Amino acid sequence: MRRADARRRTRIQPVYMEPQRGTRSRPGTGLWRHRASWTLAIVVLLLIAGRLALTALATWRTRQALATLPGFHSDFSDVSVSIFHLSYTIDGLELRRDPTSEASASGPVFFRAKRIRVGLDWRQVVRNRAIVVAVKVQEPKLDVVVAGSRQGGTDLRVGEKMSRLPAMAIERFDLQRAEVAFIEATGDGRPAFWLHDLDAAIENLATRPALAHGEPAMLAASGSVQKTGQLSIFVTADPFSRRITLCARASIEHLDVREVASLVANETDYAPRKGTIDLFAEIQVLDGRISGGVKPVLKDVEVAPARPGLAPRLKAWLVDTGQRPAGRAGGRRAAAGVVPLRGDISDPRADTWPATWRLLRNAFANGLTAMLQELPRAMSKKGTAAPKARTPSGRGLQDTERVQPDLRCAPEMPGRPPLAASPGGLLVPGAVERIQEGLAARGYLDLRAAKRGEIDDATASAIRKVQSDQGIARTGFPDHETVRRLGLDPDRLFRRSANARSLSFTSQERREDR
Repeated sequence: MRRADARRRTRIQPVYMEPQRGTRSRPGTGLWRHRASWTLAIVVLLLIAGRLALTALATWRTRQALATLPGFHSDFSDVSVSIFHLSYTIDGLELRRDPTSEASASGPVFFRAKRIRVGLDWRQVVRNRAIVVAVKVQEPKLDVVVAGSRQGGTDLRVGEKMSRLPAMAIERFDLQRAEVAFIEATGDGRPAFWLHDLDAAIENLATRPALAHGEPAMLAASGSVQKTGQLSIFVTADPFSRRITLCARASIEHLDVREVASLVANETDYAPRKGTIDLFAEIQVLDGRISGGVKPVLKDVEVAPARPGLAPRLKAWLVDTGQRPAGRAGGRRAAAGVVPLRGDISDPRADTWPATWRLLRNAFANGLTAMLQELPRAMSKKGTAAPKARTPSGRGLQDTERVQPDLRCAPEMPGRPPLAASPGGLLVPGAVERIQEGLAARGYLDLRAAKRGEIDDATASAIRKVQSDQGIARTGFPDHETVRRLGLDPDRLFRRSANARSLSFTSQERREDR
């Protein structure tokens, strides 16, 4: 009896057992927190170790790649790789041409950049099997030797090489506070032409049409020329057309003529002593056919003979007397004319961006020299300025009229992106007003001082302030990234081709990639 009662009591008594090793502890207990802390520490250490290993590998590969550049000595101060941001950064990069190399006498001789950063968008890699990157170059300096009028030194087959690359797009290329010096090969080594405080943004560069979103590639730039000139460039291009197709507008304003005295003296018999010059160029290239014009405007120019002799003195006297006609009642007299541009880019291997650079360079050089050479003849006639040139459209331009074609300089064609010579031509109706309202909402623009629906000086100045505050290229043009920083959706503001394809590739394009 007693044994049975004892067994009953034993069954009903609770049994307390300590947790054994290997049992799972509940979240919130001390053991669980201890293990979580150790796991987190191990992950952090692995990430740090991985980053250090990747940085060391990237440094070694960068040094190896730079060592293979023919004819150049290279150096850099630091290379870093960010796993979290998927970016590669190189600081203090410097390239210097070896004077003993057999490279061409013309072309780049020196390059330096404070920082170059390349970021990768992993979402596009996962979703669309495409490499989409953004590049930022801070404070680069480039010295280029120009060997007379020879056109060497530029590879025109950039597009051909890019077509062999895998599916890739440069969403944005930012150039900030750049400096470019052009040096005459036969001169004393001093820059003949100097660009500085130059900011440029290139958007929508792609190796496949599907990555272009039905929009053109766009270049916008703003900076200073010599000491006094102000430079502005806007280009849109269709990089996938069979032959080069682009629209460009560029200007140099308020340039002191004395700062291009060497160029003037080489092309004419006189040298400027006083005055300013403005240059306005507009170029349209449709399937390789070039049309457009460049208009130089000279204001209050005074010249002196560049060399001894009767002819140089007579030309200088004609220019001075023509600029100061009798009976002028104050104000400035400007000599202006339009130099038409026509031609054809016949090389099927020519690429858009080297060709754009040459077109703009030749337009400004030809416009300036043609104007200066024609000044004596033009000014010998009382009350006349430079001879009236005719634009490609066939109509004459008045002296006070600027070269300004339609905003949409190329006809829209199915499957091809819209092109324009100004930002307004790329925007849908009402987009400029929305941009102005976004600027006003953030305190950058007074709507009462701006022309509604137009990118006037006040709007461009406000856009430049936004870009400066956001750390992107200060061009003054409303590009995609600037619109995005204003809290607006660029897909709703920028025009696209009527049958633009989506970002996803077709099976045919994927087979071509392989």
